[in-house]
Amino acid sequence: MTKPVPRATSISASSATTSPEQRPAAWLTELGLGCFVAVDVETTGISPGDDEIIEVGAVKFENGVVVDTFQTLLDPGRKLPPFIISLTGITDRDVAGQPKFSDIRGELLEFIGNSPVVGQNISFDVSFLVASGGTDFRFPRNTLLDTAELARIFWAELPRFSLSSLCSAFAVTLHSAHRASDDAQATGEILVEMIRFLPDRVWGDLAAEIAAIAGNGHHRSEQFFDRLRSLALDIAPPQTAEAETEPDNLAELSIAELDDNGLFSHNLPHFTPREQQVQMATAVANAFVNEEVLLLEAPTGTGKSLGYLVPALEWALAGDEDSNRQVVVSSHTRSLQEQLLTKEIVDIARSTQRRVPAAVLKGRDNYLCKRRLRAALRDVDGRLSDGDRHKLLPLLRWSHLTTRGDIGEIGGFRPEYEPLVWSMVCSDAAACSGAGCGANRGDYYRQALDDAKKARLLLVNHALLATDFTRFLGGEGTERRLVVDEAHQFERAIVAAYSLSFSPVAVRNVLSRLSDERSSRGLLTKLAKESRDDEVSTELVALDILVKALYRKSRLAFQHAAEGLGQQLNEDTRKRLRAATPTQEHLANAFADLISDFEELSERLDGVLRALFADDETRRDVKERMLELRSVAASLNELLDTGRMTMAATHANYVYWYEGAGNRGAGGVSLSAAPISVAAILQNALWTQTHGAVLTSATLTHEGQFAVLEKTLGIQQGDTVRVSRAVLDSPFTLSKQMRCYCPSFLPDAKQTDAHHDQVAAILARILSDVPRNTLVLCTSHASADGLIKRLTPVARKHNRVLLQQRSGRDTHEIVKAFRESSGGMLIGSSALWEGIDLVGDALQIVVVVKLPFDVPTDPWQEARGELATERGDDPFYGISVPACAIRLRQGLGRLIRHPEDRGVAILADTRLLNTRYGKVLQRALPVPLEPRADLDTLIDSLDNFFQN
Repeated sequence: MTKPVPRATSISASSATTSPEQRPAAWLTELGLGCFVAVDVETTGISPGDDEIIEVGAVKFENGVVVDTFQTLLDPGRKLPPFIISLTGITDRDVAGQPKFSDIRGELLEFIGNSPVVGQNISFDVSFLVASGGTDFRFPRNTLLDTAELARIFWAELPRFSLSSLCSAFAVTLHSAHRASDDAQATGEILVEMIRFLPDRVWGDLAAEIAAIAGNGHHRSEQFFDRLRSLALDIAPPQTAEAETEPDNLAELSIAELDDNGLFSHNLPHFTPREQQVQMATAVANAFVNEEVLLLEAPTGTGKSLGYLVPALEWALAGDEDSNRQVVVSSHTRSLQEQLLTKEIVDIARSTQRRVPAAVLKGRDNYLCKRRLRAALRDVDGRLSDGDRHKLLPLLRWSHLTTRGDIGEIGGFRPEYEPLVWSMVCSDAAACSGAGCGANRGDYYRQALDDAKKARLLLVNHALLATDFTRFLGGEGTERRLVVDEAHQFERAIVAAYSLSFSPVAVRNVLSRLSDERSSRGLLTKLAKESRDDEVSTELVALDILVKALYRKSRLAFQHAAEGLGQQLNEDTRKRLRAATPTQEHLANAFADLISDFEELSERLDGVLRALFADDETRRDVKERMLELRSVAASLNELLDTGRMTMAATHANYVYWYEGAGNRGAGGVSLSAAPISVAAILQNALWTQTHGAVLTSATLTHEGQFAVLEKTLGIQQGDTVRVSRAVLDSPFTLSKQMRCYCPSFLPDAKQTDAHHDQVAAILARILSDVPRNTLVLCTSHASADGLIKRLTPVARKHNRVLLQQRSGRDTHEIVKAFRESSGGMLIGSSALWEGIDLVGDALQIVVVVKLPFDVPTDPWQEARGELATERGDDPFYGISVPACAIRLRQGLGRLIRHPEDRGVAILADTRLLNTRYGKVLQRALPVPLEPRADLDTLIDSLDNFFQN
């Protein structure tokens, strides 16, 4: 089993001369923080140029203790957005007649003085202060410290870095979130707690590395990090925690262990034997033995994970120690993968007191290469901008301590937000292909591959499985079986894995790995200075000039392409692109010169690489940069292939589209392509090659049948594929635990404004009269925004928590706040329809605002419909209605998660009652749908159900 990242808890004797209780005053003073001011602002929005400050809070600390506070509301001269009122509790009445920022500017500057300024994501606060009060608020003489950044550097393993998350992590009380003075005080107290425990999180070499990166004169915390380097000079590195000793014996399992008298009942206090779980395990075992493809719908509460893990391990461990059997378990979400590894597999090991030979394998770019990181650190001045070099900081401490190198271990660095920096240090097929990147040299992907080969149970995700079906299902001497969990998402995951995108961001990510647009930094110039061949050096300089020109040329090409389309583009609207149309010809012409330039760049890079690798006497550090150049060249070729394909739009099984790039299309246009159907791909590469597979989810059938799923995924009974099917009963008594109501008095959902007004009236009555936690599921952000606007005054009047998924906070934090509320309401869209688990009073009412049909004009949906029509199928009843039914069942599945749960679903779409397809969707509901003729009757029904 894999182990968590060890934490640095061992410190040298010299650093332990003071206790944690004594450290704050001593270390605060040594770090220049004997006196500091924590600052926070509340605003009308997130744009300093367009929005205004409505509250300022500044709290002065001396020796770690609050000594003074500055707080004032400000009049923004405009109405406050409903979301801001809901978030902060500040109303228009509160700010009316308050001073303007200019009135308090001087007092605030005097209060802060030359003290260090501390903030949570301080760049946000400073940007608003500068916009409102001028450049004095850049604090040119003050050290600036960001508690979020410090947490990411020294506590990178934390999952989240919002103020509330850090308060929880450091046991700091946040009295009134999103009020300036309270947020500022909490921020200051977090800093004090960080300094208290910092000696346990830093050591001499690490502090020196951090100071070297920050110490370029541009990081506003440079002085702090330099002082820290001096303080930590004698602190020794931590001792890496020794791996826990695991039993030598492999786990011995049988399905019988899931019964009343089995190991799980005896050894796991929380385990409840379930008939459906045993039925599932038996079906899985039979599918493995009979080499079948089993389609298995297992409702919520079945205990699905153990239902397949137990028979999977029983099959994989059959035989002797040297037998080569492996079960690959593929899931869609990282949360399920983590749950399997840290809960279910741990439970199996605990119950059997045996070793469970399991491993996780992710895509190569999820793993760190320590050689590439060290090379990047050596080249930091020559290859990275000031901003990008600082983004390396959260990787440093983790890189010394990790045993797996999986970037998913930490929350302090997100590759999707920092693609350039991560592309320079992650494991890479081109850059890590030589002997210098073995598993024992810090290429953690190689290590993960070694672990994967030895595992009897291998956890992957759908996207990785799709990259190479043969690798996971074939292989000489290894007999494999497959489990696809969250199988209702399998089609879309495969589509996403085979999709392509040609965008300004993709182009810039490749160019920026070669050269910085606005400076002499970059890989090309670095190699040019080090090459021993004058001709190669000259060519590298010329290529650097070409790349710098391509930055501008690519921007102009994308903008020209967008302008010629003659319509407003945005990131939310996709437009279909078809071959041999004026639009396709325009886009091909708009990008023709750019593609030609990229082809020239690619050819010339190949020539330079051949010349560089021909020199056998090249220094090792130069060879490392040559490997980096080879990696960029490979990425450039992939980009070229994508550009050519998306512009031609000719592949028969692909649909093509374009959309705005950047904010409201300001970055031009981006081109994308995706497979219309994955049936043939899966049929040829997966189902005919596997010798036993299980596809499972709580929602796989439509009208009690798997026919739609089988057609979509290309599963066909035949000589080489045997298919079996099973639908398990719910372990819950849903007829007693749940009700489904439809307000028949609502206008048609297509009458958007009138419908939303009436739905808001229902939700307002729930807030005022039915104090039960309510989840409101919308089909768009605009719908959620509209409801928030209508309901904010009601929630304030009745002192109810009103939360919105799209509020700048991650879904986990919003769900956590909702879970902790009493009578709260959470409104959101896509992310809330599945994957959240709220038990008991945490969720008692689910409101579906509108039936969750896919947008029919979306290019992919449109192309699927056309393909169905060509084959003589009805695209609406064959694709749209089944997909809606599955998603509706997923949404309602949030409600009853435990035998003791009770709840009501309100389906606020009268099409369920008034249309033919509505009758079909009614049959997908867990309990019969009951109409309610007016609002009072609906509220009475809710009250009666919960009271009884």
